[in-house]
Amino acid sequence: MSASASSSSETTRYPHDRFLTTSVSPDSFWGRWRDAVREVSLPVQLKLLKDTGRYDCFDLKPIPYYKKPMDVWPVPQHLFWESDCAKIIEALAYLQPEYPDKEQRGHIDHLVDLIEKAQQPDGYLNVHFVVNEPEKRWSNLRDLHELYNGGHLIEAALAHHKLTDSDQFLNVMLRFVKYVASVFGPESEGKTPGYPGHPEIELALMRLYHRTGDKTSLDLARYFITERGRDGGKYYVDEQARRGEHPQLAPAMMPKKGSYWYMQAQSLIKDQQEIEGHSVRAMYLLTAVADFAETCESAGVSDAEAAPLKEAVYRLWDNMVSSKMYVTGGIGSIKQWEGFAIPHFLPQGTDEGGCYAETCAAIGIIMLSERMLALQLDSHVADVAERALYNASVTTGMSVDGKSFTYENQLASCDKDLCNRHEWFECACCPPNVLRTLGVIGGFFWSALDQKSVAIHHYFDGTITHGDLKVTLKTNYPWSGKVQFDVKASAGQKVLVRIPDWAGDEYTSSPQVQRAGNGYVELGAGETTLELPLKPRFSFSHPHTGQDLVTLHYGPLVYCLEDTDNAWVQNHFKDLTISASYDLSAATEEVRDGVTYLRLPKAGYHREPVAYVPAVRSGASQKNGASYARVTATMGGMSPVPQYVEKEGEGKDLLFIPYYFRANRERKQSVHMRTSLRRKI
Repeated sequence: MSASASSSSETTRYPHDRFLTTSVSPDSFWGRWRDAVREVSLPVQLKLLKDTGRYDCFDLKPIPYYKKPMDVWPVPQHLFWESDCAKIIEALAYLQPEYPDKEQRGHIDHLVDLIEKAQQPDGYLNVHFVVNEPEKRWSNLRDLHELYNGGHLIEAALAHHKLTDSDQFLNVMLRFVKYVASVFGPESEGKTPGYPGHPEIELALMRLYHRTGDKTSLDLARYFITERGRDGGKYYVDEQARRGEHPQLAPAMMPKKGSYWYMQAQSLIKDQQEIEGHSVRAMYLLTAVADFAETCESAGVSDAEAAPLKEAVYRLWDNMVSSKMYVTGGIGSIKQWEGFAIPHFLPQGTDEGGCYAETCAAIGIIMLSERMLALQLDSHVADVAERALYNASVTTGMSVDGKSFTYENQLASCDKDLCNRHEWFECACCPPNVLRTLGVIGGFFWSALDQKSVAIHHYFDGTITHGDLKVTLKTNYPWSGKVQFDVKASAGQKVLVRIPDWAGDEYTSSPQVQRAGNGYVELGAGETTLELPLKPRFSFSHPHTGQDLVTLHYGPLVYCLEDTDNAWVQNHFKDLTISASYDLSAATEEVRDGVTYLRLPKAGYHREPVAYVPAVRSGASQKNGASYARVTATMGGMSPVPQYVEKEGEGKDLLFIPYYFRANRERKQSVHMRTSLRRKI
């Protein structure tokens, strides 16, 4: 089916469409990030694609790298190469309309031509299995990412089509979808009742359906979404038996056999009560579920099927935000499965029990929130998205110069895990994901309420055009709370704007704006100035975390301490405390490197470890005449159990920086870094 089936009503459905009618000012907060992608990150990552073998992998020639021993059984390191290339194609395609570049356009053409030639006669498309194990095609949906890679290639094809208006790549992926639909489906139709271990293709299929009207794409997405988790993941049990593996054998990512909550397949999605497992998989899956639920009415799917899915999206979102999300908006505490722990288990660093907070997972939050806002306008959802946007995803995941990236985003360093950035990763999902997201970032800032009206979820400096409605925003957000709007609208057109939760009722506007419900206000035609109360504030950890932590915020930004600015630090700020009643009016702002630093005079106090009294062993000598008397735990005394007391005296000056700005200066590494400090007693 040709992409010409797309209707005009779908041209603003997704951020990947809306970014084309969104202008982000080059000399603005978000404009500078996009410039870094275009000028630095893309050339560097294209070179890395070439150097590592990814760039030409679709020529289907065997290379020595394919024989490299696995780091994590049973997943070969090169298994995701298709998705790395796909995301780079997306990033390139999204920047071309605004910044045409013949060399970068040539990379798109090269990769698309190779992919087209790599497709097998029946429509199958995958490098690893065609080159290395053709006889094992579809033998391990649980672990080996054939459908995940296919999903990313579909998204790349949609970006290519948007740029070129050519069906070349899109038709390749439509053939792939037709083939996949002939393989997977109900057993009653003679098909394999499987679904992907790593969700991604589901959200891509939904986008493909809305672009082309291809009902096979919608039906396949529906099957994968509603079949997932049937009989507690029985498909994966049967699949493992067919491979001849021992029934007790489990992949390294799972704590034990049958842990199908790792890929959200422990039960049907509509029945899941708690968000569990791999955090990226959960976000990508729920993004697709939300999109499908929103599509059901127009696609003729009954409300009886759609309603439980929609309820599951909100139930699992609420569970995540209320008990499994870091103060930065990051998610995922456990490194082994890169995902969620039990409720409120949110350690700041490795030596405290974990903290993963993968960059891709936070990007997934932004994706999911965008689809939820299409279901229902709700400022609370957009508030969470803003937190992830500024503190856990694209800004933290890439250095400000565009040269280095993070995979994990721990909230505190330790001797084992310093706060580092890296040029590339063996599993390189995060860097190109950051690039493609920044490519369409303007499309995430707003959505169309209908053909005439818009809702603005995030502040930025630039312009939104929706038909004959035009909104121009002037702001230095997040460094300033002043946002100026110029609305050119006709009768019946509306512009709604979210008021952040952190602003409370302290915002002002001129002229006065009207509340529109759900945390949004309505702007009138002409000019409006909104002033948000941008000032330092504290938040405090949930009591069930057992940590008693204090975090500094400034507008949408979370702040942290880094040794670069606090050279006296020891022990990764672990023994530093701050009073919850500290007068933040004493804080001063210092602008450096285009970033607002916050200085809190005399705010930091150290806890002093009390000397532990070792157990007396028979025949052991007392070193240096030390006394083993049990004494009260006071300064200078010793204790039979490890304890802390707070040192008296004047507090230290603390200089905070935005969390995203850590590991960004000179050495790209923080030896000591911490986000939240323990509360002073």
